[in-house]
Amino acid sequence: WIIVPFRTAHDAAQPFGYYISDGQDNLLFATDTYWIPYTFGNITIMAIECNYQSELLKTNVANGIVHPVQAKRILRSHMSLDHLVDFLAQQDLKAVREIWLLHMSSNNINPDEAVKTIQAATGKPVYAGGIDNG
Repeated sequence: WIIVPFRTAHDAAQPFGYYISDGQDNLLFATDTYWIPYTFGNITIMAIECNYQSELLKTNVANGIVHPVQAKRILRSHMSLDHLVDFLAQQDLKAVREIWLLHMSSNNINPDEAVKTIQAATGKPVYAGGIDNG
């Protein structure tokens, strides 16, 4: 096994994502981040944060479902669907077999829409792997 940590962008001390390889499969794992400033190649499985949809978050703030202070923190610490699409567009996805969307907010994202959006952007099988309260 090879496990390589890499820095991510989050509002916590020393946030990391991980590249994990068993010699056959190469996993990119990153959650609790709003952006990853690297490109990766030869990844076979991605498990990556997709926390919120910008318009849904704005609507939830306007409707009092999400406090504006919490929304501001979400924007500085969690990856939006749009940011994930941008990140994936910069990656070499040839070897990717599947993408797992993680750390999805139960209030601020529609998992089915997120899956469809990432599938359309990548042409890869995409799964909603984790819904969080918040």
